[in-house]
Formats: sequence, structure tokens, C-alpha cells
Amino acid sequence: MSTIQQNIELAIERWRSESVSQHTLSDSSAYFRLAESLPLTDLDAATTLAEIFQHELTFIPTSRNSGDWFIWNGIIHAKDEKNLVDDYLATEFANALKKTADYATKYLADSTMSDEDKAAGRKGMADLYKYARSIRSAGGLNSLKTRIRYEFQQAPDFFDHDQRWAVMSDGRVIDLENVDEEPLAPCPERPVSRHLGVSQSGQWPAPASLPTRWAQALSDWTPDKEVQDYLRIAAGAALLGHGDAKNIVTLVGLSHTGKSTYINVLREVFGTYAGELPPTAIVQKYGGATNFEQHKARGKRFLYLSEPQKQRTDDAFLKALSGGGDTITTSKKGQDGVEWQAQCVLHIAANHIPEFDTSDDAIVGRMNIVGFDHVFSPESMQRNKNLVQELIEHEGSGIMFWILDGAREYLKLGHIPVPTSIRKRSQENVVESSAALMWLKEMVDSGELVIDPDAYMKDMITPKDGYAMFSRWCFDNGEQLPTQKKWLKDIEAFNHMPAERKGKRSDGHARVWGVRQSAHRESRKLHLVQDGGSTDFRDLLTQLETVPTVQ
Repeated sequence: MSTIQQNIELAIERWRSESVSQHTLSDSSAYFRLAESLPLTDLDAATTLAEIFQHELTFIPTSRNSGDWFIWNGIIHAKDEKNLVDDYLATEFANALKKTADYATKYLADSTMSDEDKAAGRKGMADLYKYARSIRSAGGLNSLKTRIRYEFQQAPDFFDHDQRWAVMSDGRVIDLENVDEEPLAPCPERPVSRHLGVSQSGQWPAPASLPTRWAQALSDWTPDKEVQDYLRIAAGAALLGHGDAKNIVTLVGLSHTGKSTYINVLREVFGTYAGELPPTAIVQKYGGATNFEQHKARGKRFLYLSEPQKQRTDDAFLKALSGGGDTITTSKKGQDGVEWQAQCVLHIAANHIPEFDTSDDAIVGRMNIVGFDHVFSPESMQRNKNLVQELIEHEGSGIMFWILDGAREYLKLGHIPVPTSIRKRSQENVVESSAALMWLKEMVDSGELVIDPDAYMKDMITPKDGYAMFSRWCFDNGEQLPTQKKWLKDIEAFNHMPAERKGKRSDGHARVWGVRQSAHRESRKLHLVQDGGSTDFRDLLTQLETVPTVQ
């Protein structure tokens, strides 16, 4: 018999003993009162069991006819892998009712009451005998199990509403709305089903200094203190579970640079709040097929994946996952879909900067690239294969406080500050991910164009002229030509065009925000006009740009 089954049996037996002990059974009317005090319908039985176990048992439906049972284990509501709780409840209740009926029958037979009173007592117990027999049949037991599941049922997203809490491995709970307060005692009324992999060691709310080996490891991996602060606040935002950071922490470096060690340490600290996302989870399925891998992101706060594939990205999923705020609908295979919102800060570890095949610039813009640039020698401490285990064993509590400190700062700032070094590297990636921005960079570097958001709108180039130049560049460089709308959107986003300028015109023409021709190019035009006499200006532009006809 499993521990769960034993606990259920003991609780129901305790309830049965207390129920029977309230009746002396000294006369026939007592048998009536005993029968009337017991639940003799499936509804009453399920309600009674719910009162016995209160918040300790929870049923979460996953489809019309099935679901998952969760059991309070003193720390969290843990999923019952055997998923037989309703069977245990129904069986043990049926046994308890039979035991009560057998006890009453024997007590009645051994009593000194008259035959007439005994007959009256048996009549009073008739409904108990009948129900006790019916629920021991296969059909009766299944009927009771169905009612039990309904009575213990909570909404599919019941355990998703746990962002206020972070449960430590010993069961004590950090109130993330009052981080500096002492941890709270475990309580089954909280909808918590996950826990950290470490617990408090030492004083609360935080130790005086960063753990020595963890501080050294961070300095070895990323010597820039601002970058270390970025990682700390990103980890803190992940712990809070708000899912609104609009950041994809992208660790890039060759093998043996420490990026995997960093990910693995945080995975151990976050415990079951952490989860690994397969690279295929962010890939768009053909024909709108369901990507069941995406369900693995649900409820995770520290979510990580390695070496994403360059395939068509599921833009809506990845955008929502990285702070878009939209509702996500996923499911396990064979189960109903569940709506949820991301709680995570997504971390990616890759040997090279990931190349996403995406049409959503916001996704690329959220990729903040943290370079792990130093390859450690085989003799280095960073190549110690037991480093993760040693850091968790000796400094796990301190690393948790390091993350909590990041959570405090995120709550204070409301965002994750991105250092200039990361922003510059990420901006280069945005450019490299957009043909329009690669073209713009070349035009600026060559002196043909100037990025100048402060210029008069009348001096900014028109979309028609700019797109003609871009079309020729794509042809010369073998780049696929995006639509003019996509080209213009990339440039306007890159130049941070104010919303109020959208759709504005100057001299009757639309303009490409923040892009004007250089003074050198203007002087070339002026020179051609002066030398050409009455030459049509439109012909001069055509000669100047040497743009072929776009079919």
C-alpha cells in the first residue's frame, strides 16, 4: 500500500470512528440517528470527503474524462504520478461504510433489546445497508469516483496563480511582495505546486556579501560589472514570475566558456520553477499543427533552451513567451488546450548568435547578447566537472539571495537595465538580422546617406527613392527583396520614429523618418544640375541611382 493510500485510509478511519462514537446505540432510535448522520448518496459522500481533506487534495481536469490529482506533501501540492487518488478515496470510503454497517449489525445482534426493537433498528439501518452495498459494485464505485473528482476539482489554471510565492526546498515560503520579511510557514491553502532547489542558510533577508566562489565565477565568465548586474536583475525578474520583462537573455560563447555552467547553476537554484525548452518548441508547425513541446514552458519562471534552430519561428508564441503579455494556449498530447500567460524570462545558450527566421522585429530586438568570450584551459577551475554541484552545495543559499537582490531591483526599476556593451552588441545583431538595416548601414558608411532624426522632414528621403536604392542593393548582394512596407517598418523602428509622426507628409510626399541624403550627395546633384542646363531633374535622379526597372 502506498503512503498516499495509507494516509487516506487513516483519515477516513478517523472520521468513521468519530462518527460512530457520537452514538451509543442503546435503543432502536439510535440506529436511525446513526444512519441519518452518515452520507448515503454520492453527493453527500463526496462533500464529506472534501471536508475531511479540505485543501490537501486537488483535481485538475485535463480533458472531458480525465485529469491530474495533486496531493499536499507538507511543502507543495505535488502531482500524484499514479493518479489514483479518486480510486483510493472511493474504495476507502466504501470500506468505512461497510465497516460501520457491520459494526452496527453485530452490536444490534448482541444487544439485549427485544426482537421488535431489533427489527426496528435494522429498519433504521436499511438505507445504510443499501448504499454500502451499492458503492462496492463496479458501477457504484465508478459513480462515486466521478462525483469525487467533481467535488475536488479546480480550474485548469489553478496552480498558475502562484506568482506571489517562492517556496524554498524546506517548505518555507518567500512572499515576493514583501521580500524582506521572514519566510512564511508552509500552508496547503496556497496554490503552490513548485519549489526552489535551495533554502535559506544564515540570516534573512540577505547575507552581507556575495558568495566567494560565485562572485569569482561571474568575474571569470563576464568581467564587466554592469553585465553581471544585468544577469542578476534578469534572474530576479524570472523569480518574480511576472513574465513582463521583454528580454531574451542570450548567452553566446564557444564551448568551455562558462555559459552552460551559469545556466545549470540557475537551473538547480530555481528547482522545479526551472524548465528546459526544446529548440523545436519555438518552430512554427506547418499547416497550423499543434506544437506540443510548447506546453513545457507553462508555469516555468527560469526557462532556457540551447542552440535554437534556424527554422521558421512561431512568432506569436516566442513574442508572448518573452514578455508580450498575450495569452498562450497549449496542450499535452491527447489533452484539452489550456490558456496561460508566461511567467518566465527566457534564457538562450548558444555557440553563435542565434538566427531566427522571424517577421517580427520585436523578437530580435529583445535578444540581449551577453558574450561569454573566454575559453578556459583544461586546468582551470571553470572546467571542473563538479563545479555546479559544489556551488549549489556550498553557496546555493547565497546564490538564491543574489537572485532575490535582483528581484528587489527589478521591482524598484520596473525593467531590466541593459548595459551599453550589451545594447551595442544586440543592436549589431538587429542590423545583421534585417536586410533593410544592413543596407542602411552600408549607405551611411559610404557617405551616401545620413541618419539624422533631427533633420527637417522635407530633407528626409522619400520611400520611393529609398526603396529604389534598396532594391538595387538587394539585387547586387543576392538578398531577398522584402516588401516596401517591411523595409520601411525596419528603418522606422531602428530610428525610433515617434508615434505622432506616423503617416505625416512633407511637401506632399511621405518621408523615411530620420534618413536624409548626405551633403556630399546633395552637392553631386547640384553639380549635375548646373552642368546639365535644362535636363529634367527626374532623369538626373535615375542616372544617379542607376536603379534597374523593378518588375
